[in-house]
Amino acid sequence: MALIDEKKVKQKKSQIKSKKRKAVQYDHTVLDILPYKEILDDDSALIVGTDNSYYQIFKVITHALNLSNQEEKNRLMMRFANFNRLMDSDYKIISTLFHIDNSPQKQYWTQKVNQAKNAQQRKYAMEQLLVLNRVEDDPSQKNQEHFLVINAKSKENMRNLVETLYRSHNGMIEPQGLSVQKKEQLIFRLNNQNTTR
Repeated sequence: MALIDEKKVKQKKSQIKSKKRKAVQYDHTVLDILPYKEILDDDSALIVGTDNSYYQIFKVITHALNLSNQEEKNRLMMRFANFNRLMDSDYKIISTLFHIDNSPQKQYWTQKVNQAKNAQQRKYAMEQLLVLNRVEDDPSQKNQEHFLVINAKSKENMRNLVETLYRSHNGMIEPQGLSVQKKEQLIFRLNNQNTTR
C-alpha cells in the first residue's frame, strides 16, 4: 500500500488547474479591437486610428451597370481604370444596407400640416406623412449605400490625398463628404452587422 493515493493527487491537481482557469479574467471591450479611437470635431471630421493614422470616408455615387449599354459600360470601366492609375494610395470601397431615413421629408410635411389653411391641404399633408411613416417602418425598405475609405499617416498627407481624389474621380465615383453623425452611423453599422437599423 502506497503512502500517497494517486487518484487523490490527480483530483487535487485538476482542482488547482480549474481554480487557475477560473481566476483568469478577460476585460476586453470592443474598443480594444476597433482600429480607430476618435472622430475629430473640426471641419474635416477625420477619423483617428489607434496607430495615429487618419481615415476619411466619402459617400460614393454609383452607376447602374444593368441599365447601361455596352459602350457606356466600357466608358465607365475606362474611367474607373484611370481613377485607379491616378489614385496611388490604398482605398476601400464599402457597400452596406441602411434603413431608410426620411426625417427631413417628415419635418417638411409636419410643417405643411401646421401651416395648412384648409381641411384639404391638411388632409393631403397628413396622407404624405402616413406614407412616409409606412416606408420608414417597413423593415424590407433599405437603401444600398456605397462608401470610399482612404487613409493617410498625417493630416497633410490626407489633405493631399483628398485633393487627388477630387481631381481624379472624373465623374466616375463622385465622392461626397459625410457628416460626423453619418460616419458614426456607418462605423456602428460595420461593427454591428446584425442590427436592423
